[in-house]
Amino acid sequence: MCRYHLKLRSLAIVMIGLGLLAAAGLEVWAVARAQGPNPQPIAVGFSSSSYTVGEGDGTVTLTVTLSEASSGTVTVDYSTSDVTAVSEPSDAADYVMSVGQLVFQPGQTSKTIVITLIDDTCCEGNETFVVNLANAVGANLGSPSTATVTLLDDDSCP
Repeated sequence: MCRYHLKLRSLAIVMIGLGLLAAAGLEVWAVARAQGPNPQPIAVGFSSSSYTVGEGDGTVTLTVTLSEASSGTVTVDYSTSDVTAVSEPSDAADYVMSVGQLVFQPGQTSKTIVITLIDDTCCEGNETFVVNLANAVGANLGSPSTATVTLLDDDSCP
């Protein structure tokens, strides 16, 4: 019976190699050596968990990042949700509801979401809404996956 000492880098290669050698009636000794630290999965999330903007600023831009560049395409869905701020089509709307998908091409690590704000004349104090990330493909959903947007009221109260 022959003995082979194989240094293999991939578990898939180890499994195939062991199966072929064992099928040939050979006793197999395989050693897999890790190359560097354990790789962590790529994560997608907001660059910040909170954004503050003036009600009259027109838009707010949120940044979504990957923890590292991917060799494949990464997608993630996003959507806004009311907290104390209200989205259209309400007559008292503070921002335009936004739903969409970000697509990171290989090598890209940053994308932005731009949300339109509606400047009203109501004295209502500061208000908030959230933007949620969901359904990541090609990466894990990282933290933070929700960002809170605070709209600073610019109206004078009597």
